[in-house]
Amino acid sequence: MAASAHPTPHLRPLGEAGDRERLRALCPRLSPRSRHLRFQGAVNELRDSLLDQLLDLDHLQREALIAMADDQILGVARYATGDDPRRAEVAIVVADEWQRRGIAAQLVTRLAGTAMEHGIRTFTASVLRDNVEARRLIGAVAPQHHLANAPDNLRFSWDIASGLQRAPASYE
Repeated sequence: MAASAHPTPHLRPLGEAGDRERLRALCPRLSPRSRHLRFQGAVNELRDSLLDQLLDLDHLQREALIAMADDQILGVARYATGDDPRRAEVAIVVADEWQRRGIAAQLVTRLAGTAMEHGIRTFTASVLRDNVEARRLIGAVAPQHHLANAPDNLRFSWDIASGLQRAPASYE
């Protein structure tokens, strides 16, 4: 079924009954390139140990939101804090057939609002250099981001509040 035939996606926190298998089912719907860009390596399936890690959420310092339609996960945005509880690393993935429809921007905007409610002020993201889509998304939701070069990737950081003021519905 074509993505355009699906109903409008709705967003909610990850963690309801059945989400483990829905999350597992998302991986085969990602192209090898999308899996590589998200996991920064070769991931062909979500094994139980990785699923356990992805579902280890306290909804404060580790949160994940999903976009859903037709009982399928279309995309996931997550954050996790580290040593500084005011900073969180963010990661986003959207099923290939749903990319470039504004879902990533909606997810990261909603995730930013949730993060701010929990005292998080800054998002960071480690992005592979060839991940043009993620770079565009960050440029759209956080036009005043900071960028640092690392050997294998780019390190972005941005103030969440400034991104929330400018969040687009889409970034094309």
